[in-house]
Amino acid sequence: MTGDYDPLHVDHEFARQTPFGKPIAHGLLGLSLVAGLASQCPSVRTIAFLKIENWEFLKPVYIGDTVHAETEVIAMNPNGPAHPDYVNGGGS
Repeated sequence: MTGDYDPLHVDHEFARQTPFGKPIAHGLLGLSLVAGLASQCPSVRTIAFLKIENWEFLKPVYIGDTVHAETEVIAMNPNGPAHPDYVNGGGS
């Protein structure tokens, strides 16, 4: 799916010998799932996704896992969607 055929992702015997114990999903696959889920609640129209700061993978995603996202509104545009603002976690 991602084109990353690292043994940690596709080789059960190899992955069994790692701290994870079994294959894990590619980190950016998990990130893309969460990004899609997070865009639905609240529903947002993203014109461009410019960057991510201070992110890390806290836990692995295994085959068959259920993934969910939690979102937080950090700013709202009082002029509505016709007048987009550029907002990041730093508020600029």
